[in-house]
Amino acid sequence: MTTPPKKRIAYIDAMRGFTMLLVVYHHVILYGYEADHLSSDIASFNEVFLKFRMPLFFFISGWVLYKGSRVWDKKTSLSFLANKFKVQIISTAIILMIYQYLFQPSMERTLGTYKSGYWFTYTLFFFFVFYVLSARMARFFKNHWGEDLTVIVITLIVVLAAQFVRYDMNMIHIRYYGYIGVYNWNYYFFFCFGTLVRKYSKSFVKMTDKGWVMAAVISVFFLLMAYETRHELAHFRTPSFFVYGFLGIVIVYTLFRKSEGWFAEDHRISRWMQYIGRHTLDIYLLHYFFLPRRLQFVGDFFKANPNPTIELFVSMTLALMVVAVCLITSKVICTSPTLGNLLFGKKK
Repeated sequence: MTTPPKKRIAYIDAMRGFTMLLVVYHHVILYGYEADHLSSDIASFNEVFLKFRMPLFFFISGWVLYKGSRVWDKKTSLSFLANKFKVQIISTAIILMIYQYLFQPSMERTLGTYKSGYWFTYTLFFFFVFYVLSARMARFFKNHWGEDLTVIVITLIVVLAAQFVRYDMNMIHIRYYGYIGVYNWNYYFFFCFGTLVRKYSKSFVKMTDKGWVMAAVISVFFLLMAYETRHELAHFRTPSFFVYGFLGIVIVYTLFRKSEGWFAEDHRISRWMQYIGRHTLDIYLLHYFFLPRRLQFVGDFFKANPNPTIELFVSMTLALMVVAVCLITSKVICTSPTLGNLLFGKKK
């Protein structure tokens, strides 16, 4: 008897596709235009997207992970983590070795905090471990409050570990912390936020359906952005990171959730966004190979002629081309079920 396929949620797939496009869009600017600090180099909407892009990706990962019916016994936990290790670590390591061979970044960059760009899947595996640990410990409580408290406490420990590394001035220590990616563990806050939003979905929807709540969230986000254009927030970098991420997630998630009916219909844009959302791992692992390089003249043009709208159109067009090439490449690779399984975790 075959197991019926899992029913996918259209607006979640679309939101994941939207977030993946923002990732590739940013990397087109970063690697193609060689513009590292966009706030001072180029007038770009990317400066807004950066405030919530990666927090949103981790939020979606947490949201998708949570299932109220799942019992985290020993067998389930080990099976889950073994599968995630295969996809998040082994597949990424293989792709990273190929990237290292072809593009030859420094080994320090490859093994360090950002793994030559491949830090997301690596970090996400640790988050799965932390969450499974939380779920296992929460089994000792007989109510939801005890379970939530366990998740919150472990989240605080993980985030504080990340902040300790960020403020540790001992560069030798930072190098070793970088190997296991502790520097990026502050994103675990958004991952767990995703699990809690899924768990208390009705309450969250009821709250965000109130007009004044969303008016306040949107207003605070853009007022903070406006304030930042005139004042340096370097001393408030950590609080602003969490505030921007939280507010941006609430705005984007609510926007897509309220558009659920539209995404459920058979529109071309909706289909494309959902298709991208269902293949984010493939795109993430492959897109570094196809990013345009040596387009500094384009970045210089937008620096000399600021126009965020035209820049968004040009850069997003390039990003869509990269995504299309990634999807075609993935399709070709997956004609071999063995390679599809090894590189992207596709089931044979």
